[in-house]
Formats: sequence, C-alpha cells, structure tokens
Amino acid sequence: MTPAPTRRWWTQSTELGEVAVTLGPHGVERIELPSEGHHLAEDAVDARDDSVARVIDDWCAGTTHDLDLTIDLEAAGLSPFHRTVLETLHRE
Repeated sequence: MTPAPTRRWWTQSTELGEVAVTLGPHGVERIELPSEGHHLAEDAVDARDDSVARVIDDWCAGTTHDLDLTIDLEAAGLSPFHRTVLETLHRE
C-alpha cells in the first residue's frame, strides 16, 4: 500500500521578511506574508522543498517576475466565483 502524500510546511527568510509556505501533494496551498502571521497546517511535516523555496526567493528578491509554481486551488477553499476569476486571470 502506498502511503498518502505528505503536506509540507516551512518558513523561509526573504527580501520581504519571513514567509510561511504550505505545500501539499497537488501544489502550493498557502504562502503567508510576515504581516499575516503563520498558521501551521496540523497534518504537515516541517520539510522544506528547495525547488519551491528557490522560486519564492527569486520572486521576492525581484530577480524574476514569474512566480512559476503549481497552486492547489482546491486546498484554498475558494468560492466557485473566486476560483473562476483566478483561473481566468491566469489564462489571460
């Protein structure tokens, strides 16, 4: 039997301050800026994903304008309207 995919959670220092990242099996679930406080996902393990962290570091430092990450919109708990808006903005 294959174990269920694990959710990861970590904090990292960036040019904007310390951000918290939650990464699930289907992509980034949450990035919290310093002013938002950090909410640890109960079932997440403290394990940084270096490739995701590098993309966030580069974006926060201004070395790239492309935040090329897979986002898990299901985990975000968006209303159907908000999800449609985000998907439309992404497409266009």
